[in-house]
Amino acid sequence: MSIQKQCCTSEQAFKLKSLGVNISLGNFYWEERPMENGLGYFFHFQKVLLSAEKQDQFAPAFTGIELGVMLNYDSEGDSYPFNADLIYYIESIGDKYQLEAHLRAQILIHGISIGWFKVADVNDRLSKF
Repeated sequence: MSIQKQCCTSEQAFKLKSLGVNISLGNFYWEERPMENGLGYFFHFQKVLLSAEKQDQFAPAFTGIELGVMLNYDSEGDSYPFNADLIYYIESIGDKYQLEAHLRAQILIHGISIGWFKVADVNDRLSKF
């Protein structure tokens, strides 16, 4: 499986960025560029040095592993240490996402949006990874 398929989508990456997830913590990046027929998205396989004027064009393409760290996923116990509402949410969207990274990114986006996760905690877990 390609590394691109092991990362969140470009839409999810830009949403996580807008929610405050630290963009300097990623190893891969999505770039958004204006094209003739709208916006185009390009995947970068290396850390991108972001100048201040270009930061809006880039968002981290977090891998499934990085997203698991941000979610505090316990791989040995194969579980998320959360409440029943979160488990219900995961079960309700699980069939929509065929790739683990996409599912984890969506859980994180939803969790931050409604207050299950604090962005500071998410960034702290990833920075220690």
